[in-house]
Amino acid sequence: SFMLLTAHYCACFFFAIGEYALERGQNAWIDVIIEEHGGNASNIIKYSYSFYWAIVTLFTTGYGDIHATNIYEQWTCSICILIGSCFFAYFIGAITSFLSEHRTNEYEQEKVDESLLFCAHYDLPKELRHAMLTHVRYFCRYNYCFDPETVMTMLPHYLQK
Repeated sequence: SFMLLTAHYCACFFFAIGEYALERGQNAWIDVIIEEHGGNASNIIKYSYSFYWAIVTLFTTGYGDIHATNIYEQWTCSICILIGSCFFAYFIGAITSFLSEHRTNEYEQEKVDESLLFCAHYDLPKELRHAMLTHVRYFCRYNYCFDPETVMTMLPHYLQK
């Protein structure tokens, strides 16, 4: 929803820049609309075109059918492209972080389950089980080790006895 709101603001600004250029007698992106719909195109048609432009500019590499025709529009396009690039960078980073964290949690749960099976198999006392599970959780969270070795090789020597 934040991205759609940003697209709306960019569309409004692009719309206003086009109207400003037309009022000053300059070429503007709105010339495309005038060619297709005549000089009496409604504001909703102009906004639809500008919102389409904003979506394509912010969320893709652009299509090119609606483009900047004057210096004001060029600056507007450049700023919107930078905003869109920042969105992509943020979302790629967030998705990568989420997937990495999910993988780490799965690994930790797998090692905790192996440790519990080990403890049950050897009928270890409650205190030793707790110490062992605490260490395994700590090891998985802070050592970033993804080599699937046995539970015993992860434990310090005093817990292996």
